[in-house]
Amino acid sequence: MVLLLRKIFDYLYSYAGISSDDIILASFPKAGNTWVKFFLFNYLIEYYNLKNSVEINFDTLDKYMPELGNKTIYESWRFKPTKRILKTHNRNSFLLRNVKVIYIDREPRDIMVSYYHYTKNNRNFSHNLDFSSFIHSKKYGIEAYYKHRRSYLSHSNIVILSYEELKQNPQKQFEKILKFIGIEIKEDIVKSALNQSSFNNTKLAQKNSSEGYNYQFARGFSFARKGQKEQWTDYFSKEDINYYLSIKSKYRNE
Repeated sequence: MVLLLRKIFDYLYSYAGISSDDIILASFPKAGNTWVKFFLFNYLIEYYNLKNSVEINFDTLDKYMPELGNKTIYESWRFKPTKRILKTHNRNSFLLRNVKVIYIDREPRDIMVSYYHYTKNNRNFSHNLDFSSFIHSKKYGIEAYYKHRRSYLSHSNIVILSYEELKQNPQKQFEKILKFIGIEIKEDIVKSALNQSSFNNTKLAQKNSSEGYNYQFARGFSFARKGQKEQWTDYFSKEDINYYLSIKSKYRNE
């Protein structure tokens, strides 16, 4: 009960403290949000000459780059005068109506595969669903993804980028993000931050994180699991594909 009340308070505090100058980094879980967050973190610590004094791990990442509804929201923003960047996996809200939003999208079937493995290996989740049941779930599944995406599409000040675009041309797409936020683009720092945010370096950052951070995951589980496209082809049955197509058709005009 105490934990629930604290969680509610964290959410209320988060949204009450949103400024029109803030930038919201939003996505459905496992769409690439953390990769973008990690890139921005690596870019900003180098831009502000903090790289040599900051330990590169997920504890520091969360401390420097807060998330709505998370205890990290109480951390001070260390990259002033750059606008504060707030991560969220929540659906859009009228409380965000005056802020800029960066929305990271991804092939929903690949999201389902990555999200399924994440929830099965994270102590903060508790379900015994098989993959097919997972994608049908109202809480986790394909329709939950489409509802989340729909909530942001009509936002007045938004840039939507796909994970696939980021993978295909990372420098161009990440520079687009920096421009949208209003951060000076320095090509040498962009390249350095991209290297520091590579798949292998992201895995290393988790390895270098505290026992407390890694305790939430099953032994040997990597947050950056594969990061590949079209991995869904190994998981979706014919019935699963038909279900996906029916949901996609339901939201086809959005």
